[in-house]
Amino acid sequence: MTNGFELHQGRLPLLVSMPHPGTHLTPEIARGLTARAQRLEDTDWHIPLLYQPIRELGASVLSARYSRYVVDLNRPADDKPLYSTATTGLFPGTFFDGEPLFEAGKAPDDATKAAILHNVWQPYHQALAQELARLRDTFGYALLWDAHSIKSVVPRLFEGKLPDLNFGTADGASCAPELSRALLDCCEAFPHYSKVLNGRFKGGYI
Repeated sequence: MTNGFELHQGRLPLLVSMPHPGTHLTPEIARGLTARAQRLEDTDWHIPLLYQPIRELGASVLSARYSRYVVDLNRPADDKPLYSTATTGLFPGTFFDGEPLFEAGKAPDDATKAAILHNVWQPYHQALAQELARLRDTFGYALLWDAHSIKSVVPRLFEGKLPDLNFGTADGASCAPELSRALLDCCEAFPHYSKVLNGRFKGGYI
């Protein structure tokens, strides 16, 4: 099985996690996907390029190689739902719009899921924890930025159109208030981009 992630160790107390740009598939998953799903349309295609300047400035970057159709690294291992509204799980079975990802009878079985959890999900989260610990030991603190993208219009998940920038701090549980305020203040220099803090997406498991 391919190594499930790429880790670039930087020289700043910042780690950018990218759980959804991967395109690798395990053989079991690849065999079961519908023709539409084989296009991997829910991939965060452009996130690595978007954050390349931050990497060049010295941030650490952890990027997943496997598709979110194999496993969603931004979900807990026990697959506890993140939202009371429509959502996708640890082992996604549908597109964001609700259409099935897998041909009838070809979704991964329990043994396949257990192997993916052990070989893909767990190593990513171990690398995440170890890099944060390295940065904290080096600088006295560490910042984690989890990078995502999504279609701006997905009626099954939310009404209307999303703002351009969607920041989530788990309603303040994962970020000091002064830090999120500083982030929003930075956005004032770019008024042509709409923004929201803890709107429809407040942050996933990571």
